[in-house]
Amino acid sequence: MNKYKLNVNGLNVDAHFTEANIKEIFIPLLKRLTNLQKEKSKRILVILAAPPGTGKSTLCTYLEKLSKDNKEFTKIQCIGMDGFHYQQDYLNSHSTIRNGEEILMAKIKGSPETFNLPLLTERIKKIASGEDCRWPIYDRNIHNPVDNV
Repeated sequence: MNKYKLNVNGLNVDAHFTEANIKEIFIPLLKRLTNLQKEKSKRILVILAAPPGTGKSTLCTYLEKLSKDNKEFTKIQCIGMDGFHYQQDYLNSHSTIRNGEEILMAKIKGSPETFNLPLLTERIKKIASGEDCRWPIYDRNIHNPVDNV
């Protein structure tokens, strides 16, 4: 098991990956993404979905590092969905109905209604049209997204 020091959403994290996973999964994935990007001749978006707290951001941050450390691969950029959360002030001041009960959105942070889907849609359309655009990130130190990073 190899240990890697990464900065994930503003926090320093010790990530652990086996050499077998790196060689058999991560390297082939980056090769495939590189080939796809070259074939398309434009920026591509790849979505990694899994339950909260399973290490998606850590894995993506490691893949970004691996892509930048190896000239064979197209450099990737890790973009977490958490960057599209509404600001914490908004979540603390807005509610939604769950099971017939009004609940503060901050209590269900991470559920679909706590994300700014119009902003996500806007950014995806920009990328699809070939426009250059920046993406928000989620900073765990301030518990808020930071736009245009």
